[in-house]
Amino acid sequence: MANHLKIRIVKPLFLLGIFLFSISLLLPINLRNIPTFIFSLIILLLFPSIKHIKVLKSKLLFVNILFFFVMLTSLSYSSDVDFGLTRMLVFLPIVVMPLSFYLIKANLIVITNKQLRLFYISFFVATILFLISIFIHNYMNGYLNQSIFIHFPNRMNIGYGKYSMHPIYMSLYVSVAMILSIPLIEETKNIKQQILIIFGVIFLAFVLLMLARKGTLIVTFLIFTFYFLKKRRQFKHNLIIGFGLLLSLVLLFTIDPLRVRFLELWNAIFHNNNAVLGSTSMRIHIFDCAFENIIKRPLFGYGIGDVKSILEHCFSVHKNIFKGAYFNSHNQYLSTWLAAGIFGVISLSGMLFYNLKNALTNKNLTSAAILILFIIVMLTENILERQDGVLLFSFFINFFAFYKRNQEIIL
Repeated sequence: MANHLKIRIVKPLFLLGIFLFSISLLLPINLRNIPTFIFSLIILLLFPSIKHIKVLKSKLLFVNILFFFVMLTSLSYSSDVDFGLTRMLVFLPIVVMPLSFYLIKANLIVITNKQLRLFYISFFVATILFLISIFIHNYMNGYLNQSIFIHFPNRMNIGYGKYSMHPIYMSLYVSVAMILSIPLIEETKNIKQQILIIFGVIFLAFVLLMLARKGTLIVTFLIFTFYFLKKRRQFKHNLIIGFGLLLSLVLLFTIDPLRVRFLELWNAIFHNNNAVLGSTSMRIHIFDCAFENIIKRPLFGYGIGDVKSILEHCFSVHKNIFKGAYFNSHNQYLSTWLAAGIFGVISLSGMLFYNLKNALTNKNLTSAAILILFIIVMLTENILERQDGVLLFSFFINFFAFYKRNQEIIL
């Protein structure tokens, strides 16, 4: 019966879940959770057989699910249980993904290198197709004008109905797609395919500039700079990547909205100029609010259901700065600390850095690059605030955690 489940049901379900995740940007927001339901079904099918299989990488499983259960524990001392339950529902993929990938690996269900490559291609192409459709929509509605760099991020957030996405999450999808292009280019010998991938990367880089998320831009630039240095002896790679990096810098300093955002970042950090409330200086004030409350309950925090109300109270006290508006903490580590105290921060940081250590040990630079992207962007964004961020984060952390690349991928 176990073999029948693996061959006839589980593996096709698993491949379907991976494929649907890879094209999830092409799905409306109410359907993007379908892969989570598929992986949940896999858990239901395989969990009864766990007592008959050899336990594999149980430490990795523990590290990758601990954060979810620490946050769940914080629900027990939250005042606003209803809001806390809503947050935990958003967090569900953080426990579903590691359990499903662990059970898949434990049952020795495999995918081939060819299937892995198809996943990379699907994710890369789906991201490009989604953004092309966005540009077509902009063109048909007369939005492709001189103000496109000013309004594009906000329009991405609210202008496309069920296909809208907050610009930080869109920038993460774009950055991940760009990172996945590296193994795609390296593993293809077809010059025409390489050229198509390179043009796709240039398009994605341009969109990343338009989204103007400073953290994602900086990390992606550094990742490709590292790759440029790593390939310094290969003239073709040097020429293409070097030109792309130089062009990105030129655009940053010649396009007014981008230059203003980065100058504001520079002034806020290096000149301590927070009098003019730009995005960076506002974040600094939000961080002050978060720290102000963290020091009152550093060990256990306030509970996942009460983080919003705690910040709202602080914002109301400093209404001359926040003008009655609500902001999340804009730092995943601080948000976790407010919710579950130091234990929450340890569980989140432990998951990130343990997986990064494994990626570097196994010389999986694709996995390492994506993890570094998450680790650094979390310093300025709550990427686990919404479904899109949780899905992207939980899938890629566990997809790379539970396989070892050899002649075939064992998950």
